[in-house]
Amino acid sequence: MVRDKGIALLILAFFMGTAIGLGMISAQAYLLSELQAIHSIYVGIITGFMLFPFFHYLPPKKMKFASFSVILTIIFIVPLILVDLRLVDDKINSFMFLILAILGYSIFGWITFELTSRYLAPPRAQAYFSYISSFSELGLICPLVVIKIMKIELSLSQNIYIIITCYLIILFLLLLLFVPKKNIEIKYTKKCEDPVEILPDFAKKMKYIFILFCLCLGSFKIIESYVVKAALKFNLSSFELIDNMISQYYLITSITIFFFSIFLGKVIENKRVSPSTLLMIQALLLTPIIIACIIFENFYLIILLEIIRRAVEVGLYSPSSKMILSAFQGKLRSQFLSIHTFYYYTFMSTPMVILFYFTKELPYLREQHLLLYLCIASLLMSLFATKQLIKNFISLMYTYIHSGAKTASIIAVNMLSFLRPNNYTIQMSNLLTSSPKKILRKDIILGLAYVKNELSLKTIIDEFNSDHETIQMAVVDALHISRSYSAINFLMNIINAKVRPRTLRVRINAMMVIAGLYGKKAIPFLLNGLRDHDLRIIANTLETLCIFKEKELIPYFKEFSTSDNPRIKANALMGLSAFRKTKKYYLQTIDAILEGSDEKMISSMLYVVGKKKQTQFKSSLHKIYKNVELISNFQVKRTLAWALIMINDEKGFQLSAELLVGDGKSASPGEAQVESFMHFVSQLPQVIRFDLLKYIAVEHIQKDRAVSLEKLGNILKKSTFDFHEELDYLGFLIHTSPITQKGP
Repeated sequence: MVRDKGIALLILAFFMGTAIGLGMISAQAYLLSELQAIHSIYVGIITGFMLFPFFHYLPPKKMKFASFSVILTIIFIVPLILVDLRLVDDKINSFMFLILAILGYSIFGWITFELTSRYLAPPRAQAYFSYISSFSELGLICPLVVIKIMKIELSLSQNIYIIITCYLIILFLLLLLFVPKKNIEIKYTKKCEDPVEILPDFAKKMKYIFILFCLCLGSFKIIESYVVKAALKFNLSSFELIDNMISQYYLITSITIFFFSIFLGKVIENKRVSPSTLLMIQALLLTPIIIACIIFENFYLIILLEIIRRAVEVGLYSPSSKMILSAFQGKLRSQFLSIHTFYYYTFMSTPMVILFYFTKELPYLREQHLLLYLCIASLLMSLFATKQLIKNFISLMYTYIHSGAKTASIIAVNMLSFLRPNNYTIQMSNLLTSSPKKILRKDIILGLAYVKNELSLKTIIDEFNSDHETIQMAVVDALHISRSYSAINFLMNIINAKVRPRTLRVRINAMMVIAGLYGKKAIPFLLNGLRDHDLRIIANTLETLCIFKEKELIPYFKEFSTSDNPRIKANALMGLSAFRKTKKYYLQTIDAILEGSDEKMISSMLYVVGKKKQTQFKSSLHKIYKNVELISNFQVKRTLAWALIMINDEKGFQLSAELLVGDGKSASPGEAQVESFMHFVSQLPQVIRFDLLKYIAVEHIQKDRAVSLEKLGNILKKSTFDFHEELDYLGFLIHTSPITQKGP
């Protein structure tokens, strides 16, 4: 049974991709073999008006979303069986099949989005949205590749059988992995703040520009789709030929989308590419291909246009529009989402049907040329609309920043770091002088790193004078992003103690950045740390050197592996673990210490086991867990809890919960001890931190629930480490989970 909901969602997305993709291919081929291309637009209008109220009124608030998804899946299977039975005329049957295919595409895409939001912690969910898109495409690629290699020709009924089988698998997965009561749904949203006041005239102007933007790109999509379907109908005729052609270009498109979305996701994440740039690229990519279609009048160029249009829609338009829509706050967000849904997907279908009704009377090539010219006009108009939209959108982001609302300000600062308008550096520098909150300050510093000019770099370096460790850490991260000579020089000054960091952790982070940037060339600089008088610096230098797997470092690691200082010894042994000839010595030494009674040494070796995620020591860790004398030592208990979590053992969650909120039997640790454990908690991946909070709130606390949850919240709030997102998540967990709402 799949316990990880992330893996379960990827499996679900795979079979949904197969069902939806094959459904769209066979449904389009069936309709074009029985009716005209214009009928597909009729289907678009009908499904658009069916979906518009659907997302507004469903699902029922009191029903678990997974249970609602099961009902929807069953509802989809029944009409598919009826389509296969062909109880009505083929023309009506093909019409119904395409309606089902489009509804399936929209509704099951929405289901995966909602399940991801409800079953994964927020940071993990953001990453999984792109993974799910890729796995959905993979779900279509796999059967198409098999069909292509084995030269299988599927009939309409065989296609429907495969689609129904996929929906049955989806139904089984939902019932097994999501519906059971122990699988708690949590819809994460930020707490509501006072709404940011936007001038009515400005909001109205923004809406008109956004409507124009949606109309331009929506009309392009509808016209291009009709041109492709008309070309398929004109050049091919039978279901088999059309189905084969659509299958081929869907396969090419899916493979393109799969790799392109992964590549683009990395580029957007690392370079913070502006959504306006993505939208401009979309128009500039498509226009030359449309011109080529007009000049050469080639059927395969039309198919190429469809492949690229689908790829850029998923790869460029979808992420850029989501970036823009996600930045709106309060009522504006729901209003602009509704505008996008209606004007991009539905509104333009009706006037386009009227247009196509008249153009279909023209000779085929004349109609095609006319519609392709309209495509070019729509794309050019979209460039103008995009420019105006981004201009006003930037003004809106500055309004959010100056409003003082925390959530709106943070989102706006992050969004502006993607857009980077002309006066961005000056505006952010001025904002830093107004002493913003620590969280907002961090985001401003990181955003400035992407601007690559002298003023932004000077502003970042000046922020290192802060008294807060988290701000200095943000400066180091920003300098890592900048990678200019001045940035590297400042990092070297931190390492060489020419610039004094507030904490040793900041210096370690600088060392890690230099090691990551320069690889082996950084080793001579780092070795100087081994001759420092401060034992902590020696220990941390050894930990940084562990990044490199250079045999020349073995003598240094061996020298310090005999040290009496637990941290130095542990980090030296961690370095030796990377080499085959010293691996046996490393394992024997660690094992001997874990079997011993030196509590300080055991604690340091537990850190190594957790850091290296070495499950071969699991039995030794379990022995320590059962050793009452050792486990009563706080230093051992906190490191054991962390190590067990890192090797994916649930006992680590149990020990962590006892350290944070107590076990109801023995006295709870003091504030200083809890804060020392929070240092280990801060080193856990954020995804695991969210899972730990969920475990404590839902499974660990059995009595005095309200008091224990309040205590946990205070620990997160008072910690010197930044746990603001975890605090938000805990608050929402308390207010939405039926278990946490129960009394003592």
